[in-house]
Amino acid sequence: MQTLRYRKGDSELGKVMMPQGLCMFVPLGMAGVLCSKINPKTILILEMLIFAYSASLIAGFNTTTDFQTVVLAMCSLGISVGFIFVPLSIPCYTCISNDRMGNTTALWNLLRNIRGSIGVAVVMTFISHGAQIHQQYLVDHMTLLNKGVSPDAGAGDTISQGERLYGRR
Repeated sequence: MQTLRYRKGDSELGKVMMPQGLCMFVPLGMAGVLCSKINPKTILILEMLIFAYSASLIAGFNTTTDFQTVVLAMCSLGISVGFIFVPLSIPCYTCISNDRMGNTTALWNLLRNIRGSIGVAVVMTFISHGAQIHQQYLVDHMTLLNKGVSPDAGAGDTISQGERLYGRR
């Protein structure tokens, strides 16, 4: 996605992300109707299968991935996310009386926000750890024989070295 934004701009990224939002909208309404007719666990299993399919598509992305593949992956991801919220909320509210519904809703939203925050923190930890590993790998394999590296290069020469290597700033 970052490559698409860098190469094409924000409008192209919006064209990719908009179908995901539209595909998320439809299953939200369908999930409520389906949960009244089908066991919510069945819907969650279906959601997990769709999510696994979209994750496998996203794992294959590279700089040559075409627009249709990206849109298909984002749409399937949107469908799977749309099906997850209603079946997960049903067990939370089924045995609660109306006078306790406000507290239940507040507690459910608090727990959902905490889970989201923990998830973001864990993912960012993995990303920064992976970046550190790759940076160390690059440093370990950099020698004075590499193109663009010279022993007299100071901190001020980094921009000019980048211009020599890539021909742009």
